[in-house]
Amino acid sequence: MDRSLCIGIDYGTDSMRAVLVGADNGEEFASFVFEYPRWENGLYCDPVQNRFRQHPLDYIEGIENTVKNILTNVPGSAEQVAAIPIDTTGFTLAPADKNGTPLALFRGFEEDPDAMFAPWRDHTSINEADWINDLCREWETGYFKYSGGVYSSEWFWAKTPHVLGGNERVAEAAVSWVEHCDWMPALLTGNTDPVKMKRNRCAAGHKAMWHKGWGELPPAGFWAEPSRYPGKIPPGNTDLVALDWLNGRRTPDANPHLKRAIAGLTLGSGAPAIFRALEEATAFDSKLIADSFRDQGIWIKGILVLGGVARKSPFVMQVMSNVMNRPIRAVRSEYTCALGVAMYAAVVAGLHSDISYAQEKMGKGFEKEYHPVPANVEMYAGLFRKYQAFGTYVEENTK
Repeated sequence: MDRSLCIGIDYGTDSMRAVLVGADNGEEFASFVFEYPRWENGLYCDPVQNRFRQHPLDYIEGIENTVKNILTNVPGSAEQVAAIPIDTTGFTLAPADKNGTPLALFRGFEEDPDAMFAPWRDHTSINEADWINDLCREWETGYFKYSGGVYSSEWFWAKTPHVLGGNERVAEAAVSWVEHCDWMPALLTGNTDPVKMKRNRCAAGHKAMWHKGWGELPPAGFWAEPSRYPGKIPPGNTDLVALDWLNGRRTPDANPHLKRAIAGLTLGSGAPAIFRALEEATAFDSKLIADSFRDQGIWIKGILVLGGVARKSPFVMQVMSNVMNRPIRAVRSEYTCALGVAMYAAVVAGLHSDISYAQEKMGKGFEKEYHPVPANVEMYAGLFRKYQAFGTYVEENTK
């Protein structure tokens, strides 16, 4: 039997996508998008408290619906599927029982947000992240040095104590924690045992500070004195500024306390001008990220973009190219992440010898290219300096 198909599964923040792909040439035979129903209705979320939770049933129902849909649309394809790879947004964590089952799937916990997955957008554990950063700076071993030098409220050691310290029932029932990207393959293969479950490098290493250099995880003594953390509360936003910090600053130099704001508004400032200022701020922050790579000896010569904005807004892409002063190429495939994991699956299944060859055979190329306009590059260089000065002012006055 010819097994030359892969089903790429891409779990996003608001929805998940599945695409049926031919491993020999990357042809996309069918695709389907599933909106998370509970998330779409705003259940278990409290934006005022920065609490965003997702029910595991949204993920389970999603993969059931998407896979059934695309296989139904291509009769006879099920027998030809060689692998089903999965990617997810990170970091998305949930407390689990001894069998690796998220607590929200049990009676009595099905409506408890703390028993559900906390995706990257959840910033309820800002105080815990500050405490961890204080500890990392005090210890001789910089346990966060492989995590970007600043520990985020989105990650493992910030989210787990926040939930356990505030919910006694969950603390008593939780035996382990599972990351979405680890749990879905484990669920599909019947291997959710937390001890045996495969843990991905990004979640275990970057987010949980696992490294063989210091004996895997930070030692117990590192966590011995949580009461030393001063317990700061993020202040409200009262300034008018222009910065890309709507959900805090994630990188470089993560700081979840920061807020987006707009400066220079007048009675004549209309919606188009405000939108442009916000888009330019996003581009400036992207430039800061690229500059931080450059400062570490990693030069970025060009940029590949994917997703809805890349396909729908040439204006945004051109602004980004001008600010970054680099060419930008928009990927042709509508489901790039799902196609990417399908390439890895094709290699694992033995359909291609390596990733490079899989990319060559399955890649869809680029839909459009954007190049910087010299006059605009010069103009944006001046605005970028103002952006940096303004950002410094805002950060110094946000304590």
